[in-house]
Amino acid sequence: MREGFTVLEYLFDNDRLVGIRGRGPDGVEVEERATITVGADGRSSRLARAVQAPLYNDLPTILCYYFSYWSNVQAETFELYSRDQQRRIIFSFKTEDDLYAVFVGLPIEGLGDVRRDIEGAFMRSLELVPGFAQRVRAGRREERFYGASDLPNFYRKPFGAGWALVGEAGLHKDPYMALGICDALRDAELLANAIEDGLGARRPIDQALADYERRRNEASATDFDENVTLARFTPPRPEVLAIRAAVRERPEKATRFVKARMGMIDRAAFFNSQNLRELLAGAEPSMT
Repeated sequence: MREGFTVLEYLFDNDRLVGIRGRGPDGVEVEERATITVGADGRSSRLARAVQAPLYNDLPTILCYYFSYWSNVQAETFELYSRDQQRRIIFSFKTEDDLYAVFVGLPIEGLGDVRRDIEGAFMRSLELVPGFAQRVRAGRREERFYGASDLPNFYRKPFGAGWALVGEAGLHKDPYMALGICDALRDAELLANAIEDGLGARRPIDQALADYERRRNEASATDFDENVTLARFTPPRPEVLAIRAAVRERPEKATRFVKARMGMIDRAAFFNSQNLRELLAGAEPSMT
């Protein structure tokens, strides 16, 4: 483990990646050779560029996001508001030091207007939820606004001769459902098991890594499609509207609904016939 280490170059033997050349905090350059080099270096992965890892299922950026931190806000631990007609997603959660992070997501095509007046555009978005906006305005913003606008949706082929990709280097999507760290932890385990099988001679490493790609894709496909659908503010199906109406004034049920939809708990624990039958008894769909 080397902290503060910078990779300067990837080393190849013909078409196989065989290691890296880099430099530590002391300025001394070193070379390291390996059977396999793993890139966990984010959506703009240098390793992915070096090996020209192919993209697939790729879609351009849909939403941009701005956020900051407020103190003295009377808020729940987590709040989420979607305004489909205005194409806005607003969410807030408690962080350390009793601060609240407040996020707004809005269509990427409006980025130019937002950049001309970030605070104005941000607060106008919050006004779509008047009560929430009032509570935020009553607090104090403690930091500058931060933004993210380079948020493409894609899969990358996550392995090749002497290399593998994990986390957002291999799979990235709009953060609407906030599942990036969940994906990264899941895929790190899948990749570690594949590498262990390959280096332990339980099966050929190329076969093990191909299985890693297959399992990653199967595990992420539903969330990937759902995330893109939500980020596009596709009108909810009638049955989803009915569930939203049924849980609106029932925080515990609403929390389980959101967690199940985002895969934070077993979906079957919420979306089963008995639970839905009891939940929807007497509830009428709402179109808001």
